[in-house]
Formats: sequence, C-alpha cells, structure tokens
Amino acid sequence: MKSRFPHISFFLMAAALLALGSCGNDEAVNSALEDFRLDIVTYKDYSESSALFQYVDRDGSVTELVANGIAEPEIKRDHRVLMRYKVTNEKHDRAQIAVYGITGIISDSLRVNSSPIAQYDMHRIRLRSIWQTGEFINVRCQVEYTGKARSFYLLMDADTAGDEVVDCYLVHDLLDKEPLHWRDCYASFNVAALIKRMSCKAIRVHLTDVVRPDVEEYIFYK
Repeated sequence: MKSRFPHISFFLMAAALLALGSCGNDEAVNSALEDFRLDIVTYKDYSESSALFQYVDRDGSVTELVANGIAEPEIKRDHRVLMRYKVTNEKHDRAQIAVYGITGIISDSLRVNSSPIAQYDMHRIRLRSIWQTGEFINVRCQVEYTGKARSFYLLMDADTAGDEVVDCYLVHDLLDKEPLHWRDCYASFNVAALIKRMSCKAIRVHLTDVVRPDVEEYIFYK
C-alpha cells in the first residue's frame, strides 16, 4: 500500500537537543538534568529576545510559556516541538520559563485520503502512548530506523467525514527502505478541522501496534 502524499523526513528522539540556555556552572547543569518538565508545546512567536510557546493540557486549557533572553529558535510558527524546561514564575494561564532544550518532532495537520484507504501503508510501530490535548492528537512511540525519509501522518477517511465517529489512520510508510533498529519518535497532529464539525462526536484512530496487537483503534471524544 503506497501513499500519494509528499514524503516526510522527521527528527527522531535520538537527535541532539538544541540547547538554548547556558551551562556555566555545575548548579545550572544539575538543575537542567534533575528539575524540568518535558512537554509537547507549540511555538508561537519571537520578539525582543523573548520566545512564546503554548502548552495545551488534556482538558484543552492553554498556558502561555514565555522564555526571555534567548536566541530566536529555528522553528516554524505554530510548529509543535518537544521542550525540556523549568517554570520559574507562574500566574494563571501564563508562565515564565527557562528552556533547557528543544527537540524537533513530527508536527502536521490532519490529511484526507485521495485514494482508497487500503492503498496506504500502516507499517508497525511500538506504541508508548496516544493522547489528545485540545485540538491535537499526540503519539509517543518507537519506529524502525532506516536512515532515510519516510511518510508518517494522520489520514482521515473521507467516506466517514460526515459521520458522528470519524475514522482516521496513522499512515506509516517506510518507502521500501530496509528497517534496521527501533528508535524513539514523537508526533503531534492538528485535528481542529474535525473538532469544529458539529456532526463529529468522536475521532477513531486506527494504527498497527506490535506492543498490543489486539488493540487496533483508539477513540477520542469531543
């Protein structure tokens, strides 16, 4: 089964963290190693040496994260990343943070099939967790490393677009490359287009998992 969508080359968790802070003394190093949060966040803006990120909780609530005194991150606006950071001051829905590192992840919007679903490859993964935060469905898993670009995205079955439960598929295509070994992977997919539909009551995600092969779908209710 092959996809007609463009290939996606993505960063795996083994990629080096892009350090944004200073490690000038042992205390700073220890803090970065021991006292931190590790969250998928959205990069929003940069102005006057301050970067703005957004953290979305499982209940959909949004907290703005402001990192002062850092260089402008080489990240596209509204792109999701895995960030290691510490909250230094928090008030209501806004927090000042110290950023220890940022790792690129798969960040994409929901796609729609142009061919029958059976023609898309759903190569196996080792699922660690799949969860919803606001308008995002997030995946933590392991994938088989090939050293080459692959396709990895969330695909909606257009035939179910008007149903109360919309079927989506985690497409994973190695593009005929030889798998070598397992590597960690994070992904976050924007499904706002479905959440805004009055007819949609739930999103059903189909995937191929070798950890729990008997579980082939996960349902997320609006």
